[in-house]
Amino acid sequence: MIAGSIGALCPIDLTLRAGPPAPPAVDGERFEICHHVRDRGIFKAPASLARHDIAILGGGVSGMTAAYMLRDQDFVLLEKETHWGGNAYTQEYQDQEFATGAAFTGMDDSASQLAGQIGLQPLPINNPDGTIVNGVFVPDTWRSGLDHLAYPAAVVRGFKKFRHEMMRVPLNTRARELDTMALAQFLREYPPELTAWWDGFGRSNWGGAAAETSALIGIGTLQEMAREGARDDRVTFAGGLGAIT
Repeated sequence: MIAGSIGALCPIDLTLRAGPPAPPAVDGERFEICHHVRDRGIFKAPASLARHDIAILGGGVSGMTAAYMLRDQDFVLLEKETHWGGNAYTQEYQDQEFATGAAFTGMDDSASQLAGQIGLQPLPINNPDGTIVNGVFVPDTWRSGLDHLAYPAAVVRGFKKFRHEMMRVPLNTRARELDTMALAQFLREYPPELTAWWDGFGRSNWGGAAAETSALIGIGTLQEMAREGARDDRVTFAGGLGAIT
């Protein structure tokens, strides 16, 4: 895909126009070009189509932000995928927008500031991570939610014990060690429902089940979610951060 400074000035109609239902499909990033570069492959140089003062490589958030900041300059924006947005990309299912990657950001960080500049109002999440268990939504899973998980009492006790033990792990002094261990090693003595929870959470958040997740990442995330009095300053948009791109 190619875009330039002229296209950046064109108004875009964002009105939702639902089309006919599309057949189910699984899509994702295409790695062929990157792997070809990694493997020292040879590319045939394309013919020169135009000359510009600035070339921006990659149409993810960084590339599109650079294009916005350089909107008064002569630039060209190049993207290998068939859509803009990179990991901050929104899709739609039955008229409902959803994030395929980046879903939230911080209230006062640069992404929120950029959103304000382009007329987007961030929406506060203000609700610590919840869980849907056996058809029941449980907000604030690792604090007030533990008493409301729709599991047998023994499983709930396992969740509470895991939280208690993991909150005592000194991340600063054990960081290097924990980063060489899988989170699954810390789940062996607990109910299988706990591993299933982390498998689902990990695949959604960083793309890996408990056996594929660094214990440093998993335990650190738990300590952040379970810390009493922690303020949730995350914000999002309808469809996640893809609304910005």
